[in-house]
Amino acid sequence: MALKIYQIKDGVYHIHESMDVFCSLVIGKKRALLIDTGYGFGNIKKTVSGLTKLPILVLNTHGHLDHVQGNSAFKDVMIHPLDMALRKKHTSLQFRLVSWVLAKKQGASLSDISLLNHVKADSSSVTTINDGEQIDLGGVTLEIIWTAGHTMGSVCVLDKTNRILFSGDSFSSLVWLFLKEACDIPCYIKSVKKLLSRIADFDEIISSHSAARFSASFLERILHCAENISPEKSTMYDSKIAGKALLYTEGLDRLEKRYGLKSFAEFMSIAKKLSAEEVADLELCAIAYRPEQLTGC
Repeated sequence: MALKIYQIKDGVYHIHESMDVFCSLVIGKKRALLIDTGYGFGNIKKTVSGLTKLPILVLNTHGHLDHVQGNSAFKDVMIHPLDMALRKKHTSLQFRLVSWVLAKKQGASLSDISLLNHVKADSSSVTTINDGEQIDLGGVTLEIIWTAGHTMGSVCVLDKTNRILFSGDSFSSLVWLFLKEACDIPCYIKSVKKLLSRIADFDEIISSHSAARFSASFLERILHCAENISPEKSTMYDSKIAGKALLYTEGLDRLEKRYGLKSFAEFMSIAKKLSAEEVADLELCAIAYRPEQLTGC
């Protein structure tokens, strides 16, 4: 199965791995960095090897199965220390079976891998990387920014050369903060403010579940959304795969004006029909959370 590749800039690619999961590749003069490896269903190693012959470093933005199960195709992987245990759990036999069943249910292409190969133990060597560390690719230097929220060990990757922030699952149209490994809302707000303090260093945000390229100012909308979460104005949200939560959404006025839709659920029903540019321009912001997360940190 050929993976769909979006070229962002010279030496910067956003790759659709499978089931609405994207990996990103930044190529320098001496080496390249692959940001996340997906479920491992698409042959991500073959794809990136077709884009560069340079040595490939691998970084996981966090430890969830849809970002780390492709690690086994690579020798060395980096992740924040607070998500080491989560990565180990989500690359286990149990979670590899979970992702296989999920792929079957969603009709994902599994032509490049067998169940036997998918459930093999991950033999990649994992090292930790911390807030503020830099990765020199040769002519391109990337900075790791710890952004606790979606998980405690979530990180973003700042490419000041290309003025791009790779946000993983930390910042997008929908942010999951209801999982047990997520931090409280006040903690997430601190992470958003931390990135806003660096907004002069990037022009756009690329997330792991969309081809959309959000403007840096989208962070201001996310901050407003997080700071104004109201249970009374929230709706019930069923993730289908990870449980239920409350969902607080901002930007519904723009959604109704442009498409005649009034809820985030209605947006999701048409999202795949919209272009990446339309999704980015809409700047709809929704946060899925649990009521007890409104205080803390």
